[in-house]
Amino acid sequence: MQELTERQLVNVDRIAFLREQCIFFLPSFFIILAGMAGLIFYKPFNSYRIIGYNYLVTLILFIYFQGKSYYAMSLYPVWIGFGAVYLAYILRKGWSYYIRYAVIAVVCITGILFIPLTCPVFSPDRIIHDEKVHDLYMKTGQTTWEDGVDHGIPQDYADMIGWKELAGLAQKAFDHLNEVEKEHFFIICKDYGHAGAINYYMRPTHAAGSFSADYKDWFPKQPYELKGIIWVDRPFENIQEELASSGLPFTSIQQIGSVSNPISREKGTCVYLITNPVSRFTTDDLYNWGI
Repeated sequence: MQELTERQLVNVDRIAFLREQCIFFLPSFFIILAGMAGLIFYKPFNSYRIIGYNYLVTLILFIYFQGKSYYAMSLYPVWIGFGAVYLAYILRKGWSYYIRYAVIAVVCITGILFIPLTCPVFSPDRIIHDEKVHDLYMKTGQTTWEDGVDHGIPQDYADMIGWKELAGLAQKAFDHLNEVEKEHFFIICKDYGHAGAINYYMRPTHAAGSFSADYKDWFPKQPYELKGIIWVDRPFENIQEELASSGLPFTSIQQIGSVSNPISREKGTCVYLITNPVSRFTTDDLYNWGI
């Protein structure tokens, strides 16, 4: 978390973090509050109070280290569960029983109203060019990225917009391989998001890997010899020099293309094809090289 704070989270607004906790679960926010009240006042929940302490400690850590708002999303389903049980208990008798239907109606109606804030129902072009829609996203802080700058579109959208194009470039690189190379290739990505996008849209015979996050654990368990590598990374000024300095035992590298969508956060990300090994090189060797 400390490393993330120094490299990515330095511009995260702590007040925005707290505000977005409410936005994520706004339709069921009162149920979450009921869950917190139940943990205090409902005796059958006494043995679960440690969950409340865990929530507070975790939230404080996220606030202190300037965590992104969605890091805390997994803390709330348990509160919704507690709240549902507690509300069912206090609304079990007399006229209050019928308030249950009002609770369901409020959750459903507010959930529908807030779909535009939580789901990608508007196209990127409309978010950018429709003043009312853009203001909706801007006022809730969704167009401000982790660099602290307003980019006119939510960062998650900008991340995803380039994924399909990136997978298409990886497929194009694969099509350049001969039949032998197609059986002995691996896709290595600078970022785990790239690897996930390629695995989802391209579905290669050998799943793409990365040295970032837990994707380094996705390397093949059974090593095999490599005849070609599809390399996804930033643009380089001289790709031949980059290959030579990398230490990889291959002699040929070519740039297949780069993400070109102007509103994509991945704009400029390149796909390279590396072939012609000069010595035996396996997926285990590649793993050890990267680690």
